[in-house]
Amino acid sequence: VESVNYPRTNNVLKYSLPGRALFRGTVDVNGGRFSADFVIPRSCRTGPSGRIRSYVSSSGVDGVGVSDSLLILPAPPESTVVNGEAPSVRMYFSGQATKVKPGARLIAEISDPDGIAILEGDPQSSIFLEFDGSGFPIFVTDYFHYDHGSSTSGSFVYPLPSGFSPGPHSVILRAFDNLGASATDTLEFELVEEMLYTVSDVFNFPNPFSAGTNFIFQLSSRADVALRVYNISGIEIWKEEASCKEGFNTIFWDGRDRAGDRPANGTYLYVLHVKFTGSFHREESIKGKVVLLR
Repeated sequence: VESVNYPRTNNVLKYSLPGRALFRGTVDVNGGRFSADFVIPRSCRTGPSGRIRSYVSSSGVDGVGVSDSLLILPAPPESTVVNGEAPSVRMYFSGQATKVKPGARLIAEISDPDGIAILEGDPQSSIFLEFDGSGFPIFVTDYFHYDHGSSTSGSFVYPLPSGFSPGPHSVILRAFDNLGASATDTLEFELVEEMLYTVSDVFNFPNPFSAGTNFIFQLSSRADVALRVYNISGIEIWKEEASCKEGFNTIFWDGRDRAGDRPANGTYLYVLHVKFTGSFHREESIKGKVVLLR
């Protein structure tokens, strides 16, 4: 076998990669002009290569603009930026549900006067979730978007990933502001099977009541609901029907009967009848007592 020796060469290939976004937001355009302000993250690189890109659109018209000469300077030594507070973080499922199905939408709202860190590259510049104390973060920074016209508050929606077994679970959300302060929120929830239809957490508040009361209940799926109130003789005095969403729902009763009169003080019975839409005739009734006391 004949071997061939090729001469070595030292070639240098220069290239540049686009940097990470430090702000993504939307604003209104008025008279052909718009403006936005935001806080430069403390961990942002300095230099003359910052870029601002904009896209505008209206009915049948759109346009783009780019400025790639944004100069980001290091803060002078004598300047002291004080971080006033940690971010405000709130997390919940659609409808404030605590019993959810696979794929349920986890919603998070985050705000801070110094803006939210979305540079990524390291955990202190990212937004991430941790389920069941696993120690493995799930980075969700790309899901975050600022509220329209704001550089201090925003939200994201994250579909619950597959692989969770039915039963109790927990999720922790951690977010940082642009000056390095962080905050967390913890949410406990229960995962129910896809085809399981349940009514839970049924109560009325206040109870006893004088002027009116709210009947509160949680549904695992959308349903048509009928709420009936009876006196102790079994006569129906009030009824309300509603189409209700997954999660917590509320029906208000002002304490009057169907004729608009105020019944006498005492104990009344209520029946909450739920017929789940999309199910195969799945229905459930919950009974309880409510006390009217003026």
